[in-house]
Amino acid sequence: NAGSSYSAIKDSCRRQLGLSLLRRTTMRIEDVAIHLDYCDSDAFRRAVQEWVGMAPTEYRRTGTSI
Repeated sequence: NAGSSYSAIKDSCRRQLGLSLLRRTTMRIEDVAIHLDYCDSDAFRRAVQEWVGMAPTEYRRTGTSI
């Protein structure tokens, strides 16, 4: 009803959960990708790069919260 598509809501949830898992856990990047139902870890790495402008390991290392 609010004008959001299912795809947009799904992408938003994946982003929030993915970034949270990177910040708050020591899960391997591959495991985070599997947990979020990405086809492979490379697809997840590309998504994180688009979201925050850096690689998942760099995002994790900096502790940045976006």
